[in-house]
Amino acid sequence: MPAENHSVKPSFTIICNTAEEGAHLFVFVGEQYVSLAILNSNHMFIAVSVYNFESNASEQDKYKALHLILHQDSIAQQHYSRTDIIWCNKQSIITPQQFFARDESAAALNLVYGDAAIYNTKNDLVLKHQVYNVYRVDAAVDKLVADTFNTAVQWHQYSLLLNFAAATENLLYCNFNAGNITVMLRKQQQLQMVQTFAYSTPQDAAYHLLNICKSYSVNVAEMVITASGMIDESSILYAELHKYFTGIEFLPLPPAFEYCDEITNYPAHYFSHIFTTAACVL
Repeated sequence: MPAENHSVKPSFTIICNTAEEGAHLFVFVGEQYVSLAILNSNHMFIAVSVYNFESNASEQDKYKALHLILHQDSIAQQHYSRTDIIWCNKQSIITPQQFFARDESAAALNLVYGDAAIYNTKNDLVLKHQVYNVYRVDAAVDKLVADTFNTAVQWHQYSLLLNFAAATENLLYCNFNAGNITVMLRKQQQLQMVQTFAYSTPQDAAYHLLNICKSYSVNVAEMVITASGMIDESSILYAELHKYFTGIEFLPLPPAFEYCDEITNYPAHYFSHIFTTAACVL
């Protein structure tokens, strides 16, 4: 996203109604995208905006774009009874609770992901699974978001996904966004991995999924992909994955909520990851 732009355009923007008293805002901040959604007091999603950054955008340009989004998007300008920030960056380490050491968290992240920038280290306790998710956020981005939403509750996407489809014994969940794919694998109800990968071509995406299955001894022929985000049956990406995975199911809208008509006019899986993650917050 060029630095000289003085506005940013969403890939999708749906606003059925403005927020009223008791509304709840969800803000998803990823490395290549930002999404905002409003849940009203009647448990209905009434608005959603999705912004995708250009694949070649610098960190400085993405920061400027995020600043514009938070100060220009009409969803971000309204008043809410609660705001949740969901960080969707990949720099995360999930650690069993007994091995968690707060003072060593930053060093562990530096060891895995490098220390070329200035970060703020955070952690989520996922008590149900007895793990800590230790993650970091670019310090400037963290300050920008905190200054904009100074009473917000913060989470990491992976922390919430651990509770997604908990009753499913074997799960290969894939969420496709601009230039990246977030994958969670559960085998015999045990978490194997959750991670985000960059990809440029459909072949890249297929390689990551096949490599995950090989690494965790999963039979590709027996595994069904649960997919959400920017993928369609008519896409080259879908066709490439279907060469190896005969079962590909799209994630539906979670029944925990109602949705305004403008949202349901789109394919459900375009936004179901947003609403499914929100369901894990509540």
